[in-house]
Amino acid sequence: MLGSPEVSIGNADPRIQRGKQRDAVAAEATWVEVALAALPQLRYQSGCELGCGTGRLTVRLAQHCQRLLAFEQSPQLLQQARARCRHLRNVSFACLVLPQMQATARFDLVVLHATALACVAEPGARVLQLLRRSAHLLIVRSQRSAAFSDQFSEYMARSPQLKSLYGYRTSSYQLDVWQCCA
Repeated sequence: MLGSPEVSIGNADPRIQRGKQRDAVAAEATWVEVALAALPQLRYQSGCELGCGTGRLTVRLAQHCQRLLAFEQSPQLLQQARARCRHLRNVSFACLVLPQMQATARFDLVVLHATALACVAEPGARVLQLLRRSAHLLIVRSQRSAAFSDQFSEYMARSPQLKSLYGYRTSSYQLDVWQCCA
């Protein structure tokens, strides 16, 4: 019955659902493009992506890194990322959480998805250990994780090791680019 609470004409129309899906894909493509455009260099010798998820950014980030190591704590998401990047010889994957990482490796570029920080004690110190001198740190976060991410960003802003290069905010995501000075 038209007008009854259980009937939703908008949700029943498959064209509207496809439109919503296209909008979501376009928004995602936008943040990936902005993230890549925010990189201060075109090429990096070594890159590390923490919280790579299904590899949406990884596949594009690989074009900017001679070697890229992507971490994800979810085996299911990691499997999707591996499948998406199977043709890329310069990308390696590991199913690890940030606290399990050995701080012996240092990178020219570290890309951090804020969702990877949720279970980490003292995440700022762990991330800083991964950066080579003059390395770049790109932090990508959705507004859903804003409260925790704000604390992390404040920690980074207070670090004498980092200098802020760029920040970009929309209603759905934030990007911050830092450079390691130490």
